[in-house]
Amino acid sequence: LLSSKRMLKKNRNGITWFEFEKLQNYPNLRHAVISRAGGVSKGPYLGLNLSDTVGDDAENVHQNRSRAFSAINLPYPVIHAHQVHGAQVCAVYKPAQEKIANTD
Repeated sequence: LLSSKRMLKKNRNGITWFEFEKLQNYPNLRHAVISRAGGVSKGPYLGLNLSDTVGDDAENVHQNRSRAFSAINLPYPVIHAHQVHGAQVCAVYKPAQEKIANTD
C-alpha cells in the first residue's frame, strides 16, 4: 500500500519515515508517518516507540521522540495529540504546554 507514487520514503540518522507526495505542495505543513526503526525502546515497545501512554520507560520515549523529531527537522518538544483514530480534529495556532486530548 505504500506506493512510491503516493508516499516518499525518507531516512536520516537511522530514522525512517514516509511523507505523502501530494502534501509536498504545502511548504508550511510538516508531516511524517514514522517507522519503528532507529529507536531505543526494548521488549514489547521495541524500536522507535513514541507513545507515553503504553507503559514504555519515559526516558526511552523521550530519547525516541528527540531522535524522530530531529530526523524530520522539527523542534522538540512538539505539541502532539492523544491520537484516538476518531473524527475529532483540532487546529493549533500557537504553542501550548498541555497535550491536546482525544483528537487526530
